[in-house]
Amino acid sequence: MKKVKMKKCSSCGVEKPISEFYKHEGNLDGLRNQCINCRNFMVQSWVENHRRQSNKIKRRWVRKHHKKKLEVGRRWKRNNPAKEKNTHLMLKYDITFEIYCSLLEFQKYRCAICGSKTTNAKTKKYLSVDHNHKENIVRGLLCFNCNLLVGFAKDNPQILKAALNYLKAPPFNKFLNERKV
Repeated sequence: MKKVKMKKCSSCGVEKPISEFYKHEGNLDGLRNQCINCRNFMVQSWVENHRRQSNKIKRRWVRKHHKKKLEVGRRWKRNNPAKEKNTHLMLKYDITFEIYCSLLEFQKYRCAICGSKTTNAKTKKYLSVDHNHKENIVRGLLCFNCNLLVGFAKDNPQILKAALNYLKAPPFNKFLNERKV
């Protein structure tokens, strides 16, 4: 049986396995003196008490490591597509990915307006979540084109009715008929 190396935390005084300590090249043993929990609490307390200085440090770090930060974000999105989609849906529409998938199944994986089937998990093309912009209430799932149609009509049924009438009886046809007479 392997013996686990232990170390005593300088903050809480509890002896813990070395896996419970962050690495730190400045110390002889290569580990921080505080355990992970104590260190996290200490850092969080400092950030709360020094908000302005903390934000300045974060901004400086982001400027210096901008490309690295973007790559880390992209990698996380690639490795966690469901979590990324869930986060987006929660923040923007207050629904979970599970609810989105249930609505998708309810609509038989088709656009609620034109009936096209455009959802493809491999290409990460999903039907758009259509919502009322005033109350932020989800109405259904639409393909890209139908979502644009509703958006350009400013969610106004009268504009959509006028567009339908226009398509049924274009003014140019009436114009031609009147010119012949």
